[in-house]
Amino acid sequence: MPEEILVQVLLRPSQWIEKSLAQTELGRWADTSLFSPDATVVFSYLSRRGMFS
Repeated sequence: MPEEILVQVLLRPSQWIEKSLAQTELGRWADTSLFSPDATVVFSYLSRRGMFS
């Protein structure tokens, strides 16, 4: 883990194809040893825009 924890981190999952999680930005910020080497990770995003219109 890095010594400085940033408020926001830019993740680029499209660049993670064919890489283990430990080789990605996520591997710098989280303990990826809990995932199996062939794990599939799915990210989703829910925008708050339009929720209260």
